[in-house]
Amino acid sequence: MKVRHLMAASMIGMVSIVGTAGVAAAQTNPASSNPTAQNKQARCAKATAHLAKIQDRITKTEQRMASLKTRLADAQATGQDDRAKLIQQRIDWVQTVHDHLGTVAAEINARCGT
Repeated sequence: MKVRHLMAASMIGMVSIVGTAGVAAAQTNPASSNPTAQNKQARCAKATAHLAKIQDRITKTEQRMASLKTRLADAQATGQDDRAKLIQQRIDWVQTVHDHLGTVAAEINARCGT
């Protein structure tokens, strides 16, 4: 019984030492929680470089959505319900991607002031 208590006490002691060391390490590294202005400028430069590609993708998704809506109208006019359902799912997905890209572009503009 004493061996169990001794082992439990030593395990608790080891865990507390490791925990204390982890807390001390987290407190001594302020760079990870507070980025410098240079890091922000580098991130903004990289993000704004991607804005052109994001805008191209937004344009392509709009074109794809227009094409899919035309196909959907044709499928509905001919009574192809299964095909229309599949096309509607694709339209929903393209709309989701379009919304996401718009959100990303807006965040880049808001954070980097472009």
